[in-house]
Amino acid sequence: MDASAIDDDDDVDEKNRRSQLVRVCQPALRQVEHALRALPEELPLDGLCASLARTLRLTPSQIALFRLVLAIQRNADLRGLCRQIGSLDKEDAAFFCHELLEFDAIEIEMAFHEGSPILIDTAGGHDCLMQWIDFPGPIRRRIRSKLRTGETLVANDFLDALFCRAPAAKLQLADFPDPSGEIALLHRYLQQCLESPRAGVNLLLFGPPGTGKTQLARAACQALGAIAFEVPTEDDDQDPLCSQQRLAGFRAAQAQAQ
Repeated sequence: MDASAIDDDDDVDEKNRRSQLVRVCQPALRQVEHALRALPEELPLDGLCASLARTLRLTPSQIALFRLVLAIQRNADLRGLCRQIGSLDKEDAAFFCHELLEFDAIEIEMAFHEGSPILIDTAGGHDCLMQWIDFPGPIRRRIRSKLRTGETLVANDFLDALFCRAPAAKLQLADFPDPSGEIALLHRYLQQCLESPRAGVNLLLFGPPGTGKTQLARAACQALGAIAFEVPTEDDDQDPLCSQQRLAGFRAAQAQAQ
Protein backbone atom coordinates (compact mmCIF):
# COMPACT_ATOMS: atom_id res chain seq x y z
CA MET A 1 0.00 0.00 0.00
CA ASP A 2 1.43 3.38 -0.96
CA ALA A 3 1.60 6.48 1.25
CA SER A 4 -1.31 8.21 -0.48
CA ALA A 5 -3.60 5.24 0.22
CA ILE A 6 -2.63 5.32 3.90
CA ASP A 7 -3.32 9.06 4.02
CA ASP A 8 -6.72 8.51 2.40
CA ASP A 9 -7.57 5.85 4.98
CA ASP A 10 -6.55 8.20 7.80
CA ASP A 11 -8.77 10.94 6.36
CA VAL A 12 -11.72 8.55 6.16
CA ASP A 13 -11.14 7.37 9.74
CA GLU A 14 -10.98 10.97 10.96
CA LYS A 15 -14.20 11.88 9.14
CA ASN A 16 -15.95 8.84 10.60
CA ARG A 17 -14.69 9.66 14.11
CA ARG A 18 -15.82 13.27 13.75
CA SER A 19 -19.24 12.23 12.44
CA GLN A 20 -19.71 9.87 15.37
CA LEU A 21 -18.66 12.61 17.80
CA VAL A 22 -21.19 15.01 16.27
CA ARG A 23 -23.98 12.42 16.59
CA VAL A 24 -23.18 11.82 20.24
CA CYS A 25 -22.96 15.51 21.09
CA GLN A 26 -25.70 16.70 18.75
CA PRO A 27 -28.39 17.29 21.42
CA ALA A 28 -26.14 19.51 23.56
CA LEU A 29 -24.77 21.25 20.47
CA ARG A 30 -28.26 22.12 19.24
CA GLN A 31 -29.22 23.45 22.68
CA VAL A 32 -26.20 25.77 22.62
CA GLU A 33 -27.13 26.92 19.11
CA HIS A 34 -30.70 27.61 20.26
CA ALA A 35 -29.46 29.58 23.29
CA LEU A 36 -27.18 31.66 21.07
CA ARG A 37 -30.00 32.43 18.63
CA ALA A 38 -32.22 33.47 21.54
CA LEU A 39 -29.81 36.25 22.51
CA PRO A 40 -30.79 39.73 21.27
CA GLU A 41 -29.29 40.59 17.88
CA GLU A 42 -28.12 43.99 19.10
CA LEU A 43 -26.35 43.29 22.36
CA PRO A 44 -25.10 46.18 24.53
CA LEU A 45 -21.63 44.74 23.89
CA ASP A 46 -21.82 45.10 20.11
CA GLY A 47 -20.15 48.51 20.30
CA LEU A 48 -17.40 47.02 22.46
CA CYS A 49 -16.84 44.21 19.97
CA ALA A 50 -16.65 46.65 17.08
CA SER A 51 -14.21 48.91 18.95
CA LEU A 52 -11.87 46.05 19.84
CA ALA A 53 -12.11 44.65 16.32
CA ARG A 54 -10.93 47.98 14.90
CA THR A 55 -8.24 48.57 17.52
CA LEU A 56 -6.78 45.07 17.43
CA ARG A 57 -7.52 44.26 13.78
CA LEU A 58 -9.39 41.10 14.64
CA THR A 59 -10.44 38.83 11.79
CA PRO A 60 -14.15 38.06 11.34
CA SER A 61 -13.63 34.56 12.76
CA GLN A 62 -11.78 35.99 15.79
CA ILE A 63 -14.64 38.45 16.33
CA ALA A 64 -17.14 35.58 16.19
CA LEU A 65 -15.12 33.59 18.74
CA PHE A 66 -14.83 36.70 20.92
CA ARG A 67 -18.61 37.18 20.90
CA LEU A 68 -19.11 33.49 21.70
CA VAL A 69 -16.83 33.65 24.73
CA LEU A 70 -18.51 36.86 25.93
CA ALA A 71 -21.91 35.20 25.63
CA ILE A 72 -20.67 32.17 27.59
CA GLN A 73 -19.21 34.41 30.31
CA ARG A 74 -22.46 36.39 30.63
CA ASN A 75 -24.95 33.52 30.52
CA ALA A 76 -24.91 30.76 33.16
CA ASP A 77 -27.35 28.58 31.19
CA LEU A 78 -25.10 28.78 28.16
CA ARG A 79 -22.11 27.77 30.28
CA GLY A 80 -24.00 24.73 31.53
CA LEU A 81 -24.98 23.70 28.01
CA CYS A 82 -21.39 24.02 26.81
CA ARG A 83 -20.28 21.70 29.61
CA GLN A 84 -22.76 19.09 28.41
CA ILE A 85 -20.92 18.79 25.09
CA GLY A 86 -18.29 16.85 27.00
CA SER A 87 -14.59 16.22 26.58
CA LEU A 88 -12.95 17.67 23.45
CA ASP A 89 -9.48 17.92 22.02
CA LYS A 90 -8.36 21.15 20.35
CA GLU A 91 -9.32 20.10 16.83
CA ASP A 92 -12.76 18.99 18.01
CA ALA A 93 -13.25 22.27 19.87
CA ALA A 94 -12.42 24.18 16.68
CA PHE A 95 -14.84 21.96 14.76
CA PHE A 96 -17.66 22.66 17.21
CA CYS A 97 -17.01 26.40 17.02
CA HIS A 98 -17.25 26.04 13.25
CA GLU A 99 -20.61 24.29 13.70
CA LEU A 100 -21.89 26.87 16.20
CA LEU A 101 -20.71 30.00 14.40
CA GLU A 102 -21.26 28.81 10.82
CA PHE A 103 -17.84 30.04 9.78
CA ASP A 104 -15.66 28.12 7.38
CA ALA A 105 -13.86 25.39 9.33
CA ILE A 106 -10.46 26.48 8.04
CA GLU A 107 -11.04 30.07 9.24
CA ILE A 108 -11.96 28.87 12.72
CA GLU A 109 -8.96 26.53 12.84
CA MET A 110 -6.69 29.42 11.83
CA ALA A 111 -8.17 31.56 14.61
CA PHE A 112 -7.48 28.72 17.05
CA HIS A 113 -3.96 27.91 15.94
CA GLU A 114 -2.71 31.41 15.14
CA GLY A 115 -4.14 32.72 18.36
CA SER A 116 -5.72 36.09 19.02
CA PRO A 117 -4.63 39.17 20.95
CA ILE A 118 -7.62 38.67 23.25
CA LEU A 119 -8.67 35.02 23.21
CA ILE A 120 -6.39 32.39 24.62
CA ASP A 121 -6.69 28.62 24.66
CA THR A 122 -6.09 27.61 28.24
CA ALA A 123 -5.13 24.02 27.38
CA GLY A 124 -5.47 23.26 31.08
CA GLY A 125 -7.72 20.28 30.48
CA HIS A 126 -10.27 18.87 28.12
CA ASP A 127 -13.37 18.93 30.28
CA CYS A 128 -15.40 21.18 28.00
CA LEU A 129 -15.36 23.66 25.16
CA MET A 130 -14.71 26.56 27.53
CA GLN A 131 -11.30 25.19 28.44
CA TRP A 132 -10.17 25.68 24.85
CA ILE A 133 -11.50 29.18 24.29
CA ASP A 134 -11.34 31.77 27.03
CA PHE A 135 -9.90 35.14 27.92
CA PRO A 136 -6.50 35.56 29.56
CA GLY A 137 -6.77 35.37 33.36
CA PRO A 138 -6.63 39.13 34.12
CA ILE A 139 -9.34 39.87 31.55
CA ARG A 140 -11.52 37.02 32.77
CA ARG A 141 -11.37 38.31 36.35
CA ARG A 142 -12.24 41.87 35.31
CA ILE A 143 -15.20 40.68 33.26
CA ARG A 144 -16.60 38.56 36.08
CA SER A 145 -16.12 41.37 38.59
CA LYS A 146 -17.97 43.87 36.40
CA LEU A 147 -20.73 41.42 35.55
CA ARG A 148 -21.30 40.84 39.28
CA THR A 149 -21.56 44.57 40.00
CA GLY A 150 -23.50 45.42 36.85
CA GLU A 151 -20.83 47.81 35.58
CA THR A 152 -20.43 48.45 31.86
CA LEU A 153 -17.59 46.66 30.11
CA VAL A 154 -15.38 48.97 28.05
CA ALA A 155 -12.48 48.37 25.69
CA ASN A 156 -9.89 49.33 28.30
CA ASP A 157 -11.05 46.47 30.54
CA PHE A 158 -9.44 44.24 27.92
CA LEU A 159 -6.57 46.41 26.71
CA ASP A 160 -5.30 47.53 30.15
CA ALA A 161 -4.95 43.90 31.24
CA LEU A 162 -2.80 43.15 28.20
CA PHE A 163 -0.50 46.15 27.97
CA CYS A 164 -0.23 49.57 29.56
CA ARG A 165 1.62 52.84 29.17
CA ALA A 166 5.08 52.68 30.72
CA PRO A 167 5.80 54.91 33.75
CA ALA A 168 8.45 57.60 33.55
CA ALA A 169 12.04 56.36 33.53
CA LYS A 170 13.96 56.72 36.80
CA LEU A 171 17.30 57.03 34.97
CA GLN A 172 18.64 58.94 31.99
CA LEU A 173 20.15 57.22 28.97
CA ALA A 174 23.53 58.69 29.94
CA ASP A 175 23.39 56.79 33.25
CA PHE A 176 23.96 53.49 31.44
CA PRO A 177 27.58 52.59 30.55
CA ASP A 178 28.00 51.90 26.84
CA PRO A 179 31.55 50.67 26.14
CA SER A 180 30.50 48.69 23.05
CA GLY A 181 28.28 51.41 21.58
CA GLU A 182 25.17 49.19 21.58
CA ILE A 183 23.05 51.74 23.44
CA ALA A 184 24.07 54.46 20.98
CA LEU A 185 23.09 52.10 18.16
CA LEU A 186 19.73 51.46 19.83
CA HIS A 187 19.18 55.21 20.16
CA ARG A 188 19.87 55.80 16.45
CA TYR A 189 17.64 52.92 15.46
CA LEU A 190 14.70 54.20 17.50
CA GLN A 191 15.25 57.70 16.16
CA GLN A 192 15.07 56.42 12.58
CA CYS A 193 11.92 54.47 13.41
CA LEU A 194 10.24 57.57 14.80
CA GLU A 195 11.13 59.49 11.65
CA SER A 196 9.64 56.79 9.43
CA PRO A 197 5.92 56.30 8.61
CA ARG A 198 5.66 53.16 10.75
CA ALA A 199 3.20 53.29 13.64
CA GLY A 200 5.37 51.56 16.22
CA VAL A 201 8.32 49.30 16.92
CA ASN A 202 8.96 46.36 19.24
CA LEU A 203 11.75 46.82 21.76
CA LEU A 204 12.87 43.51 23.29
CA LEU A 205 15.99 43.49 25.47
CA PHE A 206 17.42 40.15 26.59
CA GLY A 207 19.49 39.54 29.70
CA PRO A 208 19.44 38.22 33.28
CA PRO A 209 16.75 39.59 35.63
CA GLY A 210 17.62 42.71 37.59
CA THR A 211 20.14 44.11 35.10
CA GLY A 212 18.19 47.26 34.24
CA LYS A 213 16.59 46.23 30.94
CA THR A 214 13.23 47.80 31.74
CA GLN A 215 14.78 51.08 32.92
CA LEU A 216 17.01 51.18 29.83
CA ALA A 217 14.02 50.71 27.52
CA ARG A 218 12.09 53.44 29.34
CA ALA A 219 15.07 55.80 29.26
CA ALA A 220 15.65 55.16 25.55
CA CYS A 221 12.04 56.03 24.72
CA GLN A 222 11.99 59.01 27.08
CA ALA A 223 15.16 60.44 25.49
CA LEU A 224 13.35 60.60 22.15
CA GLY A 225 9.99 61.72 23.47
CA ALA A 226 8.42 58.43 22.36
CA ILE A 227 5.36 56.91 24.04
CA ALA A 228 6.26 53.51 25.48
CA PHE A 229 3.89 50.66 26.32
CA GLU A 230 4.73 47.60 28.39
CA VAL A 231 3.33 44.10 28.72
CA PRO A 232 3.01 43.24 32.42
CA THR A 233 4.85 40.28 33.91
CA GLU A 234 2.46 39.90 36.89
CA ASP A 235 -1.30 39.96 37.35
CA ASP A 236 -3.29 42.11 39.79
CA ASP A 237 -2.42 39.67 42.61
CA GLN A 238 1.30 39.93 41.74
CA ASP A 239 1.36 36.35 40.50
CA PRO A 240 3.58 35.86 37.44
CA LEU A 241 1.78 35.69 34.11
CA CYS A 242 2.33 32.60 32.00
CA SER A 243 4.06 32.91 28.65
CA GLN A 244 0.77 32.51 26.76
CA GLN A 245 -0.79 35.44 28.58
CA ARG A 246 2.24 37.62 27.91
CA LEU A 247 2.15 36.57 24.27
CA ALA A 248 -1.48 37.71 24.12
CA GLY A 249 -0.31 41.10 25.45
CA PHE A 250 2.41 41.41 22.82
CA ARG A 251 -0.05 40.48 20.08
CA ALA A 252 -2.52 43.10 21.28
CA ALA A 253 0.13 45.83 21.51
CA GLN A 254 1.45 44.98 18.06
CA ALA A 255 -2.03 44.92 16.54
CA GLN A 256 -2.85 48.35 17.96
CA ALA A 257 0.42 49.79 16.62
CA GLN A 258 -0.10 48.52 13.07
